[in-house]
Amino acid sequence: MKRKWMAAVALVAVAALTFGTMAYAKRQRGPGGMGLLGGRMLAHMEARLKLTPEQSQQVKGILEAQRNKMKERLGGGRKEHSALAQAIFSDNPNLEAIREQVTAMQKQHAQVLEEMVGTGLEINKVLTSEQRAELQQAMAEHKQVREKMRERLQQRREGKPPAPGTPETPE
Repeated sequence: MKRKWMAAVALVAVAALTFGTMAYAKRQRGPGGMGLLGGRMLAHMEARLKLTPEQSQQVKGILEAQRNKMKERLGGGRKEHSALAQAIFSDNPNLEAIREQVTAMQKQHAQVLEEMVGTGLEINKVLTSEQRAELQQAMAEHKQVREKMRERLQQRREGKPPAPGTPETPE
């Protein structure tokens, strides 16, 4: 039982370290980067949904508030992930302390998710029915693009050539 618990904790630690690295990399892209709070996403959203100037200002305000909350909340994330990894791979891991760290990190991630949902709901209030429908369409298209990219990546890993007529993704 102890080995299963240690394996589960190690898996959580690796996932947490991966999440932390990805979050850090996204933050390094700057204000024009991709993601929910990125400037490029907002510009694309404004154009695709044909936001009015008033709607644009409202959405920018909502996203700016969310960005500030995330900076505060995620500021210590790297330290927590590093501390968890050190605790797991120490000579004498303290399972109870590791559990407490994992629980605290899970609570923080749940709070971040709740805040993101709240941000989405605030933005939703600003949009018209037509804009919501267009946003749903854009999300479906984005999902298809992600799935195609995932398939191409899997093919590369397996050493298969791209399917005929499939443009190669620049690296």
